[in-house]
Amino acid sequence: RIEDGACAVGLQDLALALRAATLGKPKEPRKETVEFNGQKYEVRQPSIVTRDRIMKDSKDDKGAQQLGRMCALAVIACTFIPGTDNRLYTDADLDGMLGQPTGGFVDTLGNVAIRLMMEAPEQAGKA
Repeated sequence: RIEDGACAVGLQDLALALRAATLGKPKEPRKETVEFNGQKYEVRQPSIVTRDRIMKDSKDDKGAQQLGRMCALAVIACTFIPGTDNRLYTDADLDGMLGQPTGGFVDTLGNVAIRLMMEAPEQAGKA
């Protein structure tokens, strides 16, 4: 039947259009400029893979999530030199960050990074 063929073509076109609007478009991560001690830092939303790594690597040996470790790992993964694609911190900075006082730069930058990585699209104004 012609109608069945037309319907299949219509569905195929719709599927292609939907895929092009999601997977076919490069996505720009959300980012925020955060000021701390008179300096500006760029905190970006991580990819899904990076978010999963942060979540996995911030658990203790019993599987409990460690908030301080999560903040530090998020800072390392999500903080960039403003206006560049250069991460500011490296994995080698983790121990130094874990020794910082609460309420300092790790919490300030980390809380923004965690919010960005957990934010639903409608919360970001992209429903």
